[in-house]
Amino acid sequence: MLLSSQGCPSDTWRNEELTNPYRRWDNQKQGGRIHEAISIFLLFDADGTLLDFDRCEEKALRDTLLSFGIPDCQETLRSYHQINAALWERFNAGEIDRPYLLHRRFEQLCEQLGRQDDPALMNRYYMEQLSRHADLLEEAEEICNILYKNTNCILSPMDPALLSMAGLPSVR
Repeated sequence: MLLSSQGCPSDTWRNEELTNPYRRWDNQKQGGRIHEAISIFLLFDADGTLLDFDRCEEKALRDTLLSFGIPDCQETLRSYHQINAALWERFNAGEIDRPYLLHRRFEQLCEQLGRQDDPALMNRYYMEQLSRHADLLEEAEEICNILYKNTNCILSPMDPALLSMAGLPSVR
């Protein structure tokens, strides 16, 4: 429906629906009122809000280490977490980019362990394992069910590729 910039028919028409899909001109109603629909959107960062990311990360890391023949002992886990935390600090400070971080964390771990494993392959396997673990926080499913009935929910993990690996749609 075409409306003028003031929302009323005039000699100067423009396609208001393209700029505001929730506004429409209703010629059938007395006085030709403008009706606006309101949608509510809640955006969740699923990691640490709905999903227990720490538990998912731990499982994915253990799976990765064992798959590459690396013992998943506490010392190895602690080393990885220290390396990863330091790299995320550098990322947050703008010193490094995300691809470097994802590669370097396993590269440094392999260096510390005296191993020759492929860090890119390790990270790819780790991210795949991470996408397979979806441990919900307590009451997250109930909250999602309530919100699903009343809103349009969008999951947004830190890495959108995780959604596609898990078979879920992502928003770009």
